[in-house]
Amino acid sequence: AIVVEPLGRAASTTVIKRAIDAGIPVVLCANGIEGDDFTTRVDIDFYEVAYKSGIGLAELMGGEGKVVVFNGIAGVDSTETWQAAALDAFAQYPGVEVIATEYAQWNIATAKQKMEATMAANPEIDGVWAGGGEMALGAGLAFEDAGVDAPKFAMVNVPNGFLRLAQEHGYEFVGAPDPPSMARYCLQAAVDILQGKEVTKFISLRTLMDGADPYDNTDFVQWYVPELNDDFIPPATVGIENYIAGGFERK
Repeated sequence: AIVVEPLGRAASTTVIKRAIDAGIPVVLCANGIEGDDFTTRVDIDFYEVAYKSGIGLAELMGGEGKVVVFNGIAGVDSTETWQAAALDAFAQYPGVEVIATEYAQWNIATAKQKMEATMAANPEIDGVWAGGGEMALGAGLAFEDAGVDAPKFAMVNVPNGFLRLAQEHGYEFVGAPDPPSMARYCLQAAVDILQGKEVTKFISLRTLMDGADPYDNTDFVQWYVPELNDDFIPPATVGIENYIAGGFERK
């Protein structure tokens, strides 16, 4: 069996189809491809979580305000689906205006730099939506360094570092997890297939683990892990000592 996270819907489709045609089961983990030539996909519903996070941000802003949108890598399934869903959500609120859209490659430093440039050109920013919480973290750091009150935030995937800032500065936010710890369930799906067990075409991560449901600034403390660094993405699904051994200890 093959477990793979496709980095592009179109780019991965042909190779994965060859494996399926050769009788090799393929488990898609965290991203999709064009068509249905795969065995199963373990994931969150990309469109649903991004749409709901967009609605959540609009509601936090009282239905109006200026928003900056951050995306990951152009062409990747999650990037494009998340952005489309968020923009669909904002379209339900005539008072919400997207003033900038940036691709920041899911990189904290890149997002911080782009946020600083956007802040210089747009002194009034009411909300930041990020298709990848690393970029929300970078944006938050830009506001902290500038000594400016942070806007409201919404994101898909919520890193530990953003939760740290939220706790320290009282951020208002909504977040929809897309945790890398789903990998264990992708591998389990492959084992199940090899053991002859039936699997569905799509396996929702939210049915498998705690911490995969959306949350906001009123109930996030249970997922923040202060012993681990900003790069760690909750929830912790094994003992904290395992993450520390893997290099995630907060220094």
